[in-house]
Amino acid sequence: MRLRAPFIIFVLLVSFCASAPPLIAQQGCPAPNFRPSPKEKIIFNEQQEMDLGDAVAEHVQRSYRVIDDTIADNVQRIGDRLVSHLPAGDMKYRFLLVDIPEANAYTLAGGRVYVTRKLVAATKSEDELAGVLSHELGHNLMRDLPIRYTYLFDKVLGVTQVGDRKDIFEKYHQLLENIAKKAGSLRIKDREEQESQVDADRVAMYLAAQSGYAPQAVPQFWDRLAETKGKTGSAFANLFGFTKPEQVRLREMLRLANALPTSCVGARAAAAPEAYDKWKAAVTAYTGLGHREALRGVLDRKVLNPPLRSDIQHLQFSPNGKYVLAQDDTSVFVLSRQPFEILFRFDAPDAYPAKFSPDSESVVFYNRRLHVERWSVAQETRTGLQEIVIIKNCVDTALSPDGRLLACHALQSDLNSDLTIYAVDSGAEIFQKKNFYNLDGTGFLGYLIYLGALYSEGESSFVRMAFSPDGKYFLAARGDKRICVDVKLSQTISLPSSVERLLGSSFAFLGPDRLVGIAGDKGAKSAVVRFPSGEKIVDLNLGVTSVDGATHGDFVLLRPIEKYALGVLDIARQKIVMANQQAAFDIYDREFVAERRNGELGLYSADKDAALATLSLPRSTLGTLRAKALSPDRRWLAVSQRNRGAVWNLERNERIFHVRGFRGAFIGEDGMLYADFPEYREDKRNIAHVNLATREASPGMMIQEKRATQYGWFIVQTKPAKKDGPIWRDVTVEVSDARSGQWLWTRAFPKETPSMSVSEQDGTMAFFWMVDRDSAKDEIKNDPALKNRFDQLKDKTGAYLVLLVDARTGKPLSKLLVETGKGSFFIASVHTTGDMAVITDTQNRTLVYALSSGEEIAKTFGTGEALAKSTGLLCVSNGRGKLAFYDLRAKKGAAFEPTQKLVFGSPISMAEFSADGKRLFVLTADQTAYLLDMTAVMAANR
Repeated sequence: MRLRAPFIIFVLLVSFCASAPPLIAQQGCPAPNFRPSPKEKIIFNEQQEMDLGDAVAEHVQRSYRVIDDTIADNVQRIGDRLVSHLPAGDMKYRFLLVDIPEANAYTLAGGRVYVTRKLVAATKSEDELAGVLSHELGHNLMRDLPIRYTYLFDKVLGVTQVGDRKDIFEKYHQLLENIAKKAGSLRIKDREEQESQVDADRVAMYLAAQSGYAPQAVPQFWDRLAETKGKTGSAFANLFGFTKPEQVRLREMLRLANALPTSCVGARAAAAPEAYDKWKAAVTAYTGLGHREALRGVLDRKVLNPPLRSDIQHLQFSPNGKYVLAQDDTSVFVLSRQPFEILFRFDAPDAYPAKFSPDSESVVFYNRRLHVERWSVAQETRTGLQEIVIIKNCVDTALSPDGRLLACHALQSDLNSDLTIYAVDSGAEIFQKKNFYNLDGTGFLGYLIYLGALYSEGESSFVRMAFSPDGKYFLAARGDKRICVDVKLSQTISLPSSVERLLGSSFAFLGPDRLVGIAGDKGAKSAVVRFPSGEKIVDLNLGVTSVDGATHGDFVLLRPIEKYALGVLDIARQKIVMANQQAAFDIYDREFVAERRNGELGLYSADKDAALATLSLPRSTLGTLRAKALSPDRRWLAVSQRNRGAVWNLERNERIFHVRGFRGAFIGEDGMLYADFPEYREDKRNIAHVNLATREASPGMMIQEKRATQYGWFIVQTKPAKKDGPIWRDVTVEVSDARSGQWLWTRAFPKETPSMSVSEQDGTMAFFWMVDRDSAKDEIKNDPALKNRFDQLKDKTGAYLVLLVDARTGKPLSKLLVETGKGSFFIASVHTTGDMAVITDTQNRTLVYALSSGEEIAKTFGTGEALAKSTGLLCVSNGRGKLAFYDLRAKKGAAFEPTQKLVFGSPISMAEFSADGKRLFVLTADQTAYLLDMTAVMAANR
């Protein structure tokens, strides 16, 4: 359907006009007849095109989630019916349901057709979905993608023919490595793209009709999704070129649908509306990982007991004070206040902060995919679910307290922005302010903001937006632009200057009729005012912070304040009355709810020191791990999230420590844990020493430098050479032993600061720069052998110098030069084991180099998770819960495929080989620990 540019550049590139053989025609039904143009070249046969499709899919698959659970079978069923009306051939068509935050469908080479969950949610019938799939099949039939890749292979690589699967993978890697050299080859002319879409639409009408689907559903769905509102242009608009491309396309669709003979319409195929609606609802509500578990060689599998409680991100009382919600990275828990206990929980992965409705009867939330849910507190069930389809790129969003309205601030390519409020249930616009803000005067910064906005994950990050607690008003502000909307009337209202001056930095509603905002130099002229009238209630000096309102009571929540994540300001007393180390917090009159250090939730009275009540939340999945360590004998496991960490005895499956979060960890052969605990209250940052057998702990090396990181038993500190100097040049890197606190070595970098990686198990450290940096130039100039290798590089632009040293002594070990095709990719990290350097790049690839020769010996798609020095096995992750294994000793060559693959039922949080490479330890996000026999894994199916 291609409503807007897909998210990966090489998906974007493969839409181009071409030709196809005739379709199978019914008797009396003329089939579309597309003949190849003599000017078009295709170097791929059908088998080669499928191999190309596999390469492209491996390249981009980490950026999205393909759902191959049974819920996706319906997409394949519809696609198979359409394919049955195509000419016979060797192409194997696959119709895949994919989870990305846009309503779209697209095609990769080799018969892969992807349709997003959001697009399914936007359809109203099976006919509409079949029309979308038919359109994508049109691109396949016309061979748009092999034509486009034939062009790219020729223009970028000078390649005019391809061979077997290995050859195609190698050439696709070469394309990625050289694309920046011929950036102009990526451009697609608007006319070519439009012609391609119209040709695909023509196929879609015919194919849908022959397969028993209503061809009129194709323009109907396009009209709704592209928001053309039935407009197809006029003769006057056409004459002067005023008709929009979307309207032109709709006009052509309608013409094609009306011109289609009735003899082309096959026997009715669409499922009953109620059956389709039931399936669509299941797709919309799907929260699974997306694939089925497939494991081998499992020696041990245990769920960590008890689990590590995920960090609480958000706490809120209900407006009536009877309930509390607690939210972590993946779940929302609804609790009663008296008694303080859990009522129910529901999944809310990657959700923005949930909220109670104004009547306290529901909980609503949404995520960056604009997936909105409403849950009844009394019934403890979901009572509403919508997927909002907005074609524009919403940079900032805000959901009304009742979950019925969604505000979207969208940037356009001309750097103007629109502000729109949508009805969640229907998707209808109830208010719009065009050209609300213009970035044109901000120059390159504005352009960067626009690009970042395409994948913005923040809630109201660029433009500050908020609905009043009763949902009557909507406020938005950025710079000198302010707007207030009376939601019921769908029109703007004027605000007095006393309100407008408080909207420039941070503001929040303290109730339906009160507003607090920061104003003046360093917040010195902040205030609380009546809203919307603007009468001043009290002047405040709030400093430079972010403000929020308590659910009930005369308090302002400040995040952060001094050394604390949160401070509570008593408005009447105009002073901070309490502070909290965690930002998740709420207060209702004289009672407040907060997270305790041990992970429990506590209900407190502001008048008492002790908690009124406490409770522990059930197991939830792990979020991002800040630190992780496994003992060499696999007896002890330590992991930490942002605020909380834990240590388990894996032999007994017993959690022996549940502590505040640490930032680094190492477990020695003697069972000692060395962990980097940040500053907390009176405790200074230090490397704590913990005897895991005796459970005795003591403080260790003190760390004062902010730019210090623990990598296993190494502490790496980057210090400016001059006091208060910059950190990007003229620095000293100091490495210490985390166990003893002993200084190991220091190295000065008087010019550019290098990027750094530490290989903990191998005891090596990598510094890397682009070769045009002065630091790299000095290294090359002062090393004749390195300079000779540098002079022999074919393409120096964008190349990297990698300097490898012994992390224990700082002694140089090896130097590596990596070409990038004039910046076609960048290095993200470098790790070593033995004679091999494993490089992760920004094209979702793992590159393996032999240090002794400096030659690249292997490359594959995905991120390297672990490398076994003794067995030469490389473990790569390329998708949530998926691991692939490569035998580097048996697979010499540029591009190669995995020897074995494993699929876990939850995303991978940690993977580590044993010293002999015969075992692999895996920890998944659902807090399940696996021990795998690699001999059994690698021997399977041989």
